[in-house]
Amino acid sequence: MSRERRDAASSDAGDDVTPAKFNFSEGTGTPLAELPAVRAVGNRGAAWKQLETRLEPLHRMVFGRPGRTGERRRALRSFCGFPEAMGEVVLQSVQKLRKDKLRELAQALGMPVQFSITQARMADGVAAFLMQPHVAGTRVSSSSKTPQPQKKAVKRERATTVSESGGTAKTPKREVDPASTGAEKVKESLRRMKNEVPVAESSSAVQPPSDDTIRVAVYKRVLATSRAERSHLTTKALRLELERQFSDLEGRKVVIREAASECLAALIAAEEAAIISASLGNAAAVASLNGGDRTVEPSPAPHPPQFTEPPTVNASRSQAPPPVTPDGSVALNPSVPTFPAHPPTTLPTVSNPPQLPPGAPKF
Repeated sequence: MSRERRDAASSDAGDDVTPAKFNFSEGTGTPLAELPAVRAVGNRGAAWKQLETRLEPLHRMVFGRPGRTGERRRALRSFCGFPEAMGEVVLQSVQKLRKDKLRELAQALGMPVQFSITQARMADGVAAFLMQPHVAGTRVSSSSKTPQPQKKAVKRERATTVSESGGTAKTPKREVDPASTGAEKVKESLRRMKNEVPVAESSSAVQPPSDDTIRVAVYKRVLATSRAERSHLTTKALRLELERQFSDLEGRKVVIREAASECLAALIAAEEAAIISASLGNAAAVASLNGGDRTVEPSPAPHPPQFTEPPTVNASRSQAPPPVTPDGSVALNPSVPTFPAHPPTTLPTVSNPPQLPPGAPKF
């Protein structure tokens, strides 16, 4: 109880030292503490520090100083929008922020603003949301707003005044209040953002990611990490990296841890299998190299071909020599083929002519 009193006293003292530029009761939107994106963040941890860092531009616009970590969320818990008279000032302050700061502020408060548009259009959407904060997906009704202050403008009078010279002089033109002009610009930007951003896209931009989406993101991050950096890849580090892409993931630590463990186990098993297969391949290569160094003995020379004589020739050598014929010729072996003998030829018998008589002519 005493601790709560000390906290209340310190907060009251801080408010007295640096009061807001306006009264929070002039706002017409949802208080900051009731926004789902703010309620989902606890009072400690990395998500809490991230929220405190992202609320720095809003704390500067409300209190005129950046504030310290730990007091920004507490000081802005009752903030429910800027008054209508500060519309122009808020728009100018938001337009000075960089696009990454606008994106972080929109993520911290759950604004239905597209991040792929230009910096000027994003600044219009953020300024319109800060004028009247609301829960994403709910329609902002103009009837819920407080009555707008009457514009301080001098109406043009049709009556003319007669000058001393006798001529007529018209009354000056009406004067427009700059505060009302800023409020009109903010309203116009809010209407333009409503027409440009579809309902489906605005609701999907605020809806938290599914478990499958987170698992896919974790798998990609683990696979992209080198083997030497895996020891530094903790669940907290993964969650903080994924929060840059998605909203607060404080309640998804179990999903992130399980997905990282599954991916690491599968990756280690695949690496071990690759190492085993590589070692087997190296052993086979070494064995093949060792087998190639052996000396190959020459095969015995083939024996020369053995020519064997036909049995008829061998048999003829073992037989007795052929007989000799009466005329002295050698009789042929009966195994040698012989040709048929020529038919006998008969020579004509020439008889001596009879002795011619003397004196007969000789032929």
